[in-house]
Amino acid sequence: MLKLALGIWNFMNNPPPRPSPTEFVKYPWSDSVYAVTFWSTNQNYWEWKHISPAEWAKAGYPSVRNAGWIWGSYYYKYRNSPDIYVRGWDGVTHKLTPQEWAASGFKSYQVI
Repeated sequence: MLKLALGIWNFMNNPPPRPSPTEFVKYPWSDSVYAVTFWSTNQNYWEWKHISPAEWAKAGYPSVRNAGWIWGSYYYKYRNSPDIYVRGWDGVTHKLTPQEWAASGFKSYQVI
């Protein structure tokens, strides 16, 4: 059935399906792994998913690279401190170094 569907797809002058451009990333200070699929160069079209250890195993333990920024992270600083913090989806909070903030693309932060 899949072969027939692919034949019809190609018959209609569509490009053949190909694997989605997905990478596996994490913050250096956290064990949580995220799958990010790049549907476009525009970050608004990237698809993010926090994956469980079981899902990572099912994917065959793909290579994981360190990321400077992960969608959904919350950046903040205290009004009386120069330090900037980030909290990821997994709830892990980390005080950023200047290099780590630069790697995030200097994401804006909330002053609390």
